[in-house]
Amino acid sequence: MDSFSPFDPKGLARLKTLKLRAKRLVSGMLLGEHPGRRQGVSAEFIDHRPWESGNDPQKIDWRVYARTGKFFQRRYQEQATAGVTFLLDYSASMDYRGKNAPLSKKEYLESLAAAMGYLVTRQQDSLGMMAYRACETVVFRAGTGEKHWWDSLAFLENPPFSKKTSHDVTSDILATYAEQFPKHGMVFWIGDFFDREDFAQTLPLLKRLCARGDEITLLQIADPDEIEFPFDSLNRFVSLENPQENVTLSAANVRQAYLEAWENWCGEIRNGCRKLNIPHFLCSTQESLEVCLRKVLVSF
Repeated sequence: MDSFSPFDPKGLARLKTLKLRAKRLVSGMLLGEHPGRRQGVSAEFIDHRPWESGNDPQKIDWRVYARTGKFFQRRYQEQATAGVTFLLDYSASMDYRGKNAPLSKKEYLESLAAAMGYLVTRQQDSLGMMAYRACETVVFRAGTGEKHWWDSLAFLENPPFSKKTSHDVTSDILATYAEQFPKHGMVFWIGDFFDREDFAQTLPLLKRLCARGDEITLLQIADPDEIEFPFDSLNRFVSLENPQENVTLSAANVRQAYLEAWENWCGEIRNGCRKLNIPHFLCSTQESLEVCLRKVLVSF
């Protein structure tokens, strides 16, 4: 297979399955691995206690023995692993891929979640996922270890949705998350956040999740077409959420109005997140996953 950067969306697009893409991403992360600020399972020293016959000799503190001539062993308290959950948008709009994008928004989401999920399990943190589409949510239960990560890839490629309904209600999705994952932890919410009114209604719930101790980060995934609106002729635009909704218009005539509306919408998301001290990142599907990961891992 041709040599290419493991984080290059064009190269990843040539790999047909998420497992192949994940292997490339993992190899790239291992080559450039650096220690993160967060740690998984660890042990905190409490004090010494006398070592007795029958105890594990490997636990003897030989430095104390050298000073005192007596056997002591260190006592530790094991710290709980951190819980990390991914909230993942599988709505129909995430299937969009423009001519200049090597991956659809959903494929970019899958690759990003796979890479970050690998880092989570490598740190021995607990990894959980919740995918949503058209009012339905499906949960990948939290767990640890390499096998759990491999199982998460199968979930990412094919979340077990069953129903078909009309539209997403984001506030219900966050309420479901709070119910399914009652312990606070780190939350990475990845999607395109297209529903302006619905997103505004989620801000109070986000505030409550932050108050209970959740550390939330928003990753807004966008296609270059959505960011730049490169169309300049008569075009028919069809809604992916509802194909019955479509409009034909001269793109050049509405381009400026669209770009202003897009910037205003992104500004509303940024401002809402800033008020809650929630990190927000806009990631283009044309952008190297390494660039996106580096932005996110600053706070990870």
